[in-house]
This record gives sequence, structure tokens and C-alpha cells, in this order.
Amino acid sequence: MRPSTAYKAYILAAILFVLAMPVQAGQRPVLGSAPRYNENYAFLADPSQRRDVFDPIKFIRLGEGTESYISFGGEVRARNEGFINNPLFGISPLKSDNYLLHRTLAHADLYINDHFRSFFQLGYHDVYSKSGAVTSTERDKLDLQQGFVEVKFSMGENENLFARIGRQEMPLGSQRLVSVRDGPNIRLSFDAARITYVQGDYNLTGFIAHPVAVKQDMFDDVSDYTQDFWGVYGTLPIASGLKADLYYLGLDRKGARFAQGIEHEKRHSIGTRIFGASSGFDYNFEGVYQFGSFGQGDINAWTVASDTGYSLKNLPYQPRLGLKLNIASGDRNKNDQDLNTFNALFPRGSYFTENALIGPANFIDAQPNITLKPRDDVTLNFGADILWRENTNDAIYRQPNIAIAGTAGRGDKYTGTQGFVVSTWQVDPHLSVTATYVHFAVGDAIESVGGGDSDYIGSWISYRF
Repeated sequence: MRPSTAYKAYILAAILFVLAMPVQAGQRPVLGSAPRYNENYAFLADPSQRRDVFDPIKFIRLGEGTESYISFGGEVRARNEGFINNPLFGISPLKSDNYLLHRTLAHADLYINDHFRSFFQLGYHDVYSKSGAVTSTERDKLDLQQGFVEVKFSMGENENLFARIGRQEMPLGSQRLVSVRDGPNIRLSFDAARITYVQGDYNLTGFIAHPVAVKQDMFDDVSDYTQDFWGVYGTLPIASGLKADLYYLGLDRKGARFAQGIEHEKRHSIGTRIFGASSGFDYNFEGVYQFGSFGQGDINAWTVASDTGYSLKNLPYQPRLGLKLNIASGDRNKNDQDLNTFNALFPRGSYFTENALIGPANFIDAQPNITLKPRDDVTLNFGADILWRENTNDAIYRQPNIAIAGTAGRGDKYTGTQGFVVSTWQVDPHLSVTATYVHFAVGDAIESVGGGDSDYIGSWISYRF
């Protein structure tokens, strides 16, 4: 018999709080949701920089007088997901669900004289006490999460070329189209080959990849050869505090499913992103046009997204007033061969809010929000997300890009409104605790197919080292 969800959560929380130890601020990576391979601990070659309890395993020199070293790290996360009512808007027989997700990651990062590198990460993922079906993002017994080798070619001052091959996480830009998918239990990995050119603030990456098909047993994850993914992604500075991304992404996917039907999808995405910060303002604007084929029909789709804010650092709680405005095209006629539904490719699981009920296809949304910092280590974010359909002839989509049956061509544009609050306590550089509540008030289209309002409470504790 498996221990209860609550018992496991309490035991894990106790262990993590015991492990938590204060660390002096220093020149070291910030431990967050970014890929762990982005961390570099070469600065620990200076013994005076070693202030953290884990520093002895973050930099282990491989021989006297050499720049070669190996670094070890990991993460333990326990996440409780609680749908008080209507996990799938109540359209399924399941009217509530509460379960625990557990994730353990461990990695080793080897550097040989600054020119060769290998990174390996193992992951163990499980779910306990779930009433609904276990998904491919929730359970995967011990398996290879990442494993790649990389060669660095120095081409001049601040000019390098990196060649990498193997299993890897591959976030791009703001992660609207390609994400690490940190919210769900299993992060998104690709079996890929990529080359990255870096010169100062300029970089250009080209890649070919297959997403990893997650299976639930030990060491059985494989490349998903039903999906070919390739592209070129570049970043360049435009002016002080202003940068731009330019990219092309290609996807060839067999058995692609939309409200129109299931067909072979060949989709090309051309996009740009302008982002930066200045005088208290931060901004992130992105536009994408998609073309290609869906079965015998043509693809013609698009999206425009924005995330802007203004921070008042001198006021109590340092408020940031934010506004997200986004739109993505829907299909104009599900009875013809052509497809106009935007495909967000490999987006975040919790694209709008942590309940992950709505997917980023055929939508318009406006999300006013405010972020407060009651203390330096506590962040509070709350707001509302108002959702409509871009085209009522197309369906309302939920994650991952699944049409809600019966909504295409039914009801008005209004999908619903989500009110949310998220609180995060960064206890120390290693330990964080987060809690969130989301209420989703549905519109007529979801009600007409038997759906209703949904309430979600989530909480998770993460320990990274």
C-alpha cells in the first residue's frame, strides 16, 4: 500500500526544511526553473568564494593545474494539485481530484579544459492518489532526463561556436513556443543536435530535434519520430535596454489533432520578439505567422502577444503593474480542408494560470495583474485573465491542444474569466515554497456542453542544490 499523499508531503517538507541553510550572497548561479546546464561554477576555483554547504560538490577539480572539473547537483520537488470541483470543467464524470506529484532530478556536469563538456541528468517522477487518468507529463520511473556532449570552438575574443548533441532541454526566448514545461511534473526534453554561435550579445542557434516520448517504466523513453522539429533562432541587441529575437521554426507532425480532424501537419513559423526594460518599464512583444499544410489543405495562422509592466520600486511592497494582451487565430471553417488554428508547438503547461485548463489556440485574452514584494524573499502576484475565442467556428482548446468536444460553432466568443493569486517564498537560495488559487468562471459555450466553474488550489515545495 502506498503512503497517503498528506503523509508523503509532510515528510518531504520536513526533510527539505532541515536541509535549508543560510548562504551568503556571492558570484553564483541563481537556482530556478532555467535548465541546470546554464549554471557555471568555475568561479569556485577560488577557495574564498566557497560559502555554500554544497560547494564541495559543485566544483571538483580533475587534477592539479588543470581547468577541468566536475559539478554535481539536483532537485527535489513535491507538488500538490487540488481541483476542488470540475477538473475538466465537469465535462467528464470526475468532479474533483486531489493528488501529489513528486519529482527528483540529479545531474553531473563535466568540463574538460573549457573545450569539451558533457551533461547528464536522471529523473524520477511519480504521482500519488490521483483519481483521474495519469498523463505522460506525470509519471516516469527512473530515466534519462538530459544527456548531451558539447564541443566549444574559440574563434576570437568573445566569439565562440558550440556544437551539442544528445538529450536536452531547449527553451527558446520567452518560452511561448518552446518551453522547459516546469509546471507539469516532467519537464520537456528533446533529442537534438544544435550549433550555437555567440559573439558578445549576439547569438544564433540552429537545430534539428525530436521531442522525447515519455513512457512510465525505467529507461524506456525514446525519440518521438512522429514529430520532426527544426529551426534557427537568433538574438541581437538593438539599443540600450532593447533586444530582438528573430526566428524560424519548422514542425512535421503525423496525426495532428484539431477540431477540424486528424491529419499530417507540416507547419512553418516565422516570428520576432522585441523585449527590454527602461525607466521602470519592462516590455515583451512577440508576433508569429504560420503557414504550411494540414492534410490536403493549407495552414494560415498567426498570433500576437504582449507582456508589459511598470515597477514602482520606491513604494512600499515595490508594486509592478502588469498587463498581458494576447491573441491567436482560430479556424474559420472546420468543414473545409484549410486550417487557421494557431499551434503554439511546445508551450508551457500552465500557459495562462497554474490550473492549465485552457490551451493557447483560438483565443483572445487580457490579463491585468499586480506583483507585490511584502519582503525581499516573498513575492505575491494576483490578477484576472479574461478569455474569448478568436473565432467561434473553431473550438475552445484545453492543454495539450485538445479541442473541447462540441464547442466548435456553438456559443458566443466569451470563454470565461480566471481570477488567480500566486505567492512564492524564497526561503534561501535552495528552498522555495509556492501556493496558488485559481477560480475559473466559465462562459456559455462551455456551459452548453455540460461544463461548469472550476476551483483549483496548488502548492509546491522545491529544493535545489
